[in-house]
Amino acid sequence: MSSHGKLVRKAEDLQEDLSWDSHIKHVLIELEKIYFQRIRPIEVKFDYDMCCPSWFGESMVQKKPFITFLGPFSAGKSTFINYLLQGNLLSTGPQPVTDRFTVISHAKDVQKIPGRVLMADSKQPFRGLNQFGGVFGEVLEGITHPHPILQSVTLIDTPGVLETAGNAHSRRYDYVNACRWFVEKSDLVFVMFDPTKLDSGEELRAVFQQALRGHESKIRIILNKADTVEPQELMRVYGALFWNLSALVATTEPPRVFISSFWEQPYRMGTDHELFTEEKADLIYHITTVVPMQALDRRVASVLQRATRVIAFAILCATYKTKMPSLFGKAKARKQFIEDLPQICEDLANKYRCSVADFPKKEVLENFFSRAKTSDFFDMNQLLKRKWIELMRITVDRDLPMLLKPLEESAVVDPNDRKHALLLQREYFKRMSMEAHGQLFVEDVCQNLGTVPMIQSQFTDRPAICDVPANNTSMQLQSTAPPNGAGGNVNQEQLAVMMQMMQTMMAAQQGQKPSPQQQGVPLISQQAYAPQQVQPEQGGPLFPPSQQISTTTQQMNPYQQMQTMDTLQQGVPQFPPSQVCIEMPQSNPYQQGQPTFMPYGGFPSDPQGQGLPQNPQQQGQLFP
Repeated sequence: MSSHGKLVRKAEDLQEDLSWDSHIKHVLIELEKIYFQRIRPIEVKFDYDMCCPSWFGESMVQKKPFITFLGPFSAGKSTFINYLLQGNLLSTGPQPVTDRFTVISHAKDVQKIPGRVLMADSKQPFRGLNQFGGVFGEVLEGITHPHPILQSVTLIDTPGVLETAGNAHSRRYDYVNACRWFVEKSDLVFVMFDPTKLDSGEELRAVFQQALRGHESKIRIILNKADTVEPQELMRVYGALFWNLSALVATTEPPRVFISSFWEQPYRMGTDHELFTEEKADLIYHITTVVPMQALDRRVASVLQRATRVIAFAILCATYKTKMPSLFGKAKARKQFIEDLPQICEDLANKYRCSVADFPKKEVLENFFSRAKTSDFFDMNQLLKRKWIELMRITVDRDLPMLLKPLEESAVVDPNDRKHALLLQREYFKRMSMEAHGQLFVEDVCQNLGTVPMIQSQFTDRPAICDVPANNTSMQLQSTAPPNGAGGNVNQEQLAVMMQMMQTMMAAQQGQKPSPQQQGVPLISQQAYAPQQVQPEQGGPLFPPSQQISTTTQQMNPYQQMQTMDTLQQGVPQFPPSQVCIEMPQSNPYQQGQPTFMPYGGFPSDPQGQGLPQNPQQQGQLFP
């Protein structure tokens, strides 16, 4: 590519980046306007922060998604960040070496930023950390780095979770609430564990029960240093990790767990290198692609959820204010309101088209009503007069969804289009035939032979597996066990002996050797199974011509082929010698293949048993 072409391509890439960057700015400006002009006044009027404290307003100026790393000390958090940045930016070691919250963001040069500067900058989303006191500025720092991954995400490293309560008390700030502040700002939270440190101490339980509660969808678990234990021991560690998490994560579905070793050293010998590599690649994909793509939609969805909960809280508080007496009996009325709270919430949800889950829990509301100054609240008449409910409904139903990424619409297929329906049915029938009672075994045999020829049945659109060409001579069966677990490796000589024994038993029970005209197929002799050269272009059928027992142009379906294979490999007849199975073409294609048992040599149109018709189109498929 010429230099001019490179410059043009670079300009196009820059224009795309600028367009995406401008789109993010536009959406964040709209979100900030909606929140501070419509949602925030309701929060202030009804003291929503007292009931559900959060730092939601600070996230309005957050442009890049945050990824926060939590976990016990020496679990590999700083080492993993160094692995992502391909350098030794953070200090690592077996002892607790990270005693502060570190914000790693993008810049042209590597430099450190004091925590107090971050907390004072109005362009940064860290001003809310001032509530933890000035001492928190000493345990907060920022680091800039030019790595490209930081152009998409901002990484947050945290101090390791301490195991004992005595060590936790030595912190000079509220560690759990500080973690909750970063969790609320984050789009993804990785909790890292060491295989040798799975015990959950008091501080780790507090982090899960307080900092991570309500944000379970953001949690991802990393089992680091997986190559330091043997594969069998790794299974036990994996089970123990899930056992411990079941008491910490308040969800029915466990979070995604990544298992690997995240550092620059090679994997230890004797471990599952392929699994570790796939897990590492999947995790890198989440960080570099999934999080940046979903960050903006997640931001809009969070504002939408906030608006829904705030208006439900306002309706409930206005109802409480309406039911309270003006002078006497407020304590009794409050107690009665708390007792009737489940029914009140259900009635309000039905009346104002909201969900019962949007209301705060009963214990939280009881504590809130006992502390809040409810005399300043609006009652229902004032709330309706302000038209806040109507305004929030428009915000939730129309304005906020417009900021989400639009979904691509596709045309609805005409149900009268039989071609589309047949194509879909063919795909499903193909899979159904493969799943039904060992069909995969038949296909595996065909694949071992080198080809899986597909034919179209005469009476249905379902494909039949393994067509039997008439010009093929023989094949050599692979030593594969039948699907039901019976039988072992069968070679040509064993098959020949089995078939010879079957013919002898059949002839003995009939009292005489059946003639080829009565049987409808030539007798199977041992010479027919002599090894022969199979041409590569012919593909090799399941049975040679001397073993083919179908005399019609209609081919055997896969289920019949599987039964015949089981019969040959087990060395026993599929049906009693005095009967044959005749498959008649059905009018309904979905009933094709239903067996009809008739006396030996008989035919449905020949009840006297005088022999098969000479017209080959009327003959069925015979199974000895």
